Amino acid sequence: MDDLLRELACRRRGHGPVLAGYEPPWLSPGIYAGRTHEPHSLGRRLKRLGIRPRVARNASLMDIASGLPAYVFSRLLGFSRSTADNWDTDASGFSPAYGAEVSRRTPTTQSTLP
Repeated sequence: MDDLLRELACRRRGHGPVLAGYEPPWLSPGIYAGRTHEPHSLGRRLKRLGIRPRVARNASLMDIASGLPAYVFSRLLGFSRSTADNWDTDASGFSPAYGAEVSRRTPTTQSTLP
């Protein structure tokens, strides 16, 4: 992924007018000078390429939440404390939904230890 992002940064091109000698600070310049892509249009473009941005975002947040205390997670990413607590609970795998799902499993779907 690192090599692909470096290549994109070298070959990036915007769709809007650019001043001579001006290098936009964004990896993905938008159609308006001095602005990046709008999140929704960028999301649509990624989906056309087969990239599911919501799934990737949530997986990244889950990974971060599993490695940080909820307070640090909330301060670092600007989430409320309750949202950070929810991510932390979900990342740990022991949320009420997890317990309910385990209780509904049939004996054939439960994993057995050797």
